[in-house]
Amino acid sequence: MRMVEDLLEKVAGFCVKHAKEIFLIAIIVTIVMLFGITLIELQTDISNFLSESASPVVKLDKEVSNKFGEDNGVIISFKIDKKTGSADIYDIRDIRVIKSVVELTNKLKAEDNVKEVRGIGNFFENYSEQEYEKILNVILNNPASKKFFNRDYTQTLIFVTVKGKSQKEIDEIVKEITADIDKISVPEGVTVSWTGEPILMNDISNILMSDMIKSFAIAAFIVLILLFLIYRSWTKGLLPYVPLMISLIWTLGTMGYIGIPISIATVAVAPMIIGIGIEFGVFVVNRYFEELNKGIARDIAIQKGVSGVGIAVLASTTALTIAFIALGMGDLTIMKDMGIALAIGIIYAMFAALFINPAFIVIEDKIMGKNKEIKQQTQ
Repeated sequence: MRMVEDLLEKVAGFCVKHAKEIFLIAIIVTIVMLFGITLIELQTDISNFLSESASPVVKLDKEVSNKFGEDNGVIISFKIDKKTGSADIYDIRDIRVIKSVVELTNKLKAEDNVKEVRGIGNFFENYSEQEYEKILNVILNNPASKKFFNRDYTQTLIFVTVKGKSQKEIDEIVKEITADIDKISVPEGVTVSWTGEPILMNDISNILMSDMIKSFAIAAFIVLILLFLIYRSWTKGLLPYVPLMISLIWTLGTMGYIGIPISIATVAVAPMIIGIGIEFGVFVVNRYFEELNKGIARDIAIQKGVSGVGIAVLASTTALTIAFIALGMGDLTIMKDMGIALAIGIIYAMFAALFINPAFIVIEDKIMGKNKEIKQQTQ
């Protein structure tokens, strides 16, 4: 144990001596990791939540997708809104509604990401609008036409088969269909809505991003305010906070580089690292102030602070890392991703506390010292 303390003290001494260089390297690595954050993908496809080895169903789904392609279904609804609807449109079979359905059907068929469109609009293909009423009467005289409408004839559906399952493809599909719906003329009192797996996946991705940003912002803000209150100083409160934020950026950047996506599990990684990792920096900074209050010189106080709590930080990091790696040993892919991401984050938080924190303390002390000198000279 004494050997570890001596090693930590020497490392801290090195960090103090080369504070500017270490902090500059940390900034450069942070910039590189910021690019890695842009590589993070969103994972909303449920089939990717399980590994192929754990589920024969997932394995078969992957095999079928590879051989026959990945298709998704979108359902578009035309429905009469009786509350806000026009008094003269009470039946979805109204020719004005049919024209809107045909218009949208033709636009959807022209999209590159659309494989097939099924609905009553197909029967009007290659006919002019002047012939629509005639064609509609022929269709309605066929009992089989009832399958295109609900029982009270207030709703009809368009079934669209689209290509792809990746988030990029889903985004393109949603944009294309949204644009097509916006371009058509819809009679007053008729609402057009849509659903299906791509739409749900798009909504999930939007919610994931929103929740991740919201949870991170709340956790980061509350922790920062608590640090300001504890240390009763804006600059001293930043001492454990800035290195923690650096380690968080490194974590997210690493996730992007090694391909760990944002999913319903990993969306909680950022606030968890903030909550768990902040204690490492607080331990180091508190111990540093304790040594400083004893009248010990700044550089020695930093070395004593790191060596004094370093073993506890290393032990805590080891235990947490093992626990998070164990979390990733299950069959759920999203839990594996979460376990790996948290293990990486905790290791980075430990590194930031023991190596970046000492350098940042020196820099902060020098900046504040210069500010005091300037104030004294101006008085």
